[in-house]
Amino acid sequence: MIRNLFVVYFIICLWPTELVAQKRTFQGYIHYVYTFTDKHGNDITEQKRIEHGAELHYYINERNYKSYNEKGELTQFYNASDNIHYARSKNKLESVDASVRFPEQFELKFLPDTEVILGKTCKAAQVTNELYESVYYFTDDLRLDYNAFLNHNFGSWNKLLQSLDGALTVKYITRFVDYDWIVTAVEIKPMKLKDQDFDLNRELGIKK
Repeated sequence: MIRNLFVVYFIICLWPTELVAQKRTFQGYIHYVYTFTDKHGNDITEQKRIEHGAELHYYINERNYKSYNEKGELTQFYNASDNIHYARSKNKLESVDASVRFPEQFELKFLPDTEVILGKTCKAAQVTNELYESVYYFTDDLRLDYNAFLNHNFGSWNKLLQSLDGALTVKYITRFVDYDWIVTAVEIKPMKLKDQDFDLNRELGIKK
């Protein structure tokens, strides 16, 4: 179950404006779209969107995050107060202790590649683990304070943020055995988000 949740987490979790510790930090909304290609470079987006969806609507503040798909369904939720990660799997939210280190392997190297995304020149880094390889495109203009997520071992989220000095990704490509999943930001909107905006009971319509 943890492996399945990690795959969901890894794809839908990604990542700013006020001055904190002399750094510009982001909180707000990022809209991503999905495309897919097979290993020959053919577009298989329509086929794979049936299984994985088409869009990611991602909200993050200094210590919490959540995301929705194009249908408005909650697909991911994390509140640092309990350090529990929730992800939608087979139309149901599953939970995992975010202190769990999975995957075990994490190897990051910076690449010489750059790409302009939403008018920003982005640098690239490649991450390899025992499940697959991913390439992240990030910009120093979009970052958060990674210290709030130091206990978030699941998905190697803490390691990635530390390695990129808190930079969030505006595009990433995950390479599986038989296809590539490309996630690209098409809109970034800074906004103030309170901790109360990350209330799981309210998301699920549960009254206290």
